[in-house]
Amino acid sequence: MRFKPKKQTTKVDDLFSIRMGLTKTGDVKLEMDYVDPEIFKQSMEKEAPNFQDTWKVTSLLRFLKASGDRIMEKANGYLI
Repeated sequence: MRFKPKKQTTKVDDLFSIRMGLTKTGDVKLEMDYVDPEIFKQSMEKEAPNFQDTWKVTSLLRFLKASGDRIMEKANGYLI
């Protein structure tokens, strides 16, 4: 048997996610979790001022949050 070395992975901190699951009782559960764009921006400016793409990530977080809000609102129509 050959030994396969583990593929090296990079740790990723979640900034945005939408999750759908099914409980054991058959209920559908939707969750949205995100980092507030303004808090992200302030934290990055304070802790990593040399990171040049803070504005890009902040803009993407705003877009994903707005899109996620629409998804969550429309998805509720499927679940009622």
